[in-house]
Amino acid sequence: MTPMMRATRLSSLAGLVIAGTVAVHAATPVASGTATVAGRQYPFSGPAECTYTADGSIYDVPAAIFHASLEVRGGGLSSVNATIFHAKAGAPQATLTLVVSGSTVEIATVARGTVKGAATARGERKGAGGTLTIDGRTASGQPVTLSLSCSAFTAPDDNG
Repeated sequence: MTPMMRATRLSSLAGLVIAGTVAVHAATPVASGTATVAGRQYPFSGPAECTYTADGSIYDVPAAIFHASLEVRGGGLSSVNATIFHAKAGAPQATLTLVVSGSTVEIATVARGTVKGAATARGERKGAGGTLTIDGRTASGQPVTLSLSCSAFTAPDDNG
């Protein structure tokens, strides 16, 4: 194999040859799923920010935290932002913001925060990735569900 063939083969593996070493770059996670607002389904798929930590907290309450956000093109849904907090004690809490046809649809069930609507939520690890599921109603009673799968989770930034 010639050096050029070797470099081509390495680049096809998402590597970068620098002075004889290979630096492999992690692929951007992909999120896919469906958001349903007032009975209308909005399928989505695309590059996303997907983070998970088992050792997070919300208002100083220890919690596992699942988060996913992505921008979507076409189909009426343009943005998905979901976070699920699995407190060490108590039911999971969630925030969900969707932008559908230019309008913002929100649910927030975090205790000690501004509650908007009601929901049940679940985050689950599956291999390197996992799922976020939210089923609820907005403050005005509009039914909203989210079923989202992340191909991989990264650790969130430590914000103190």
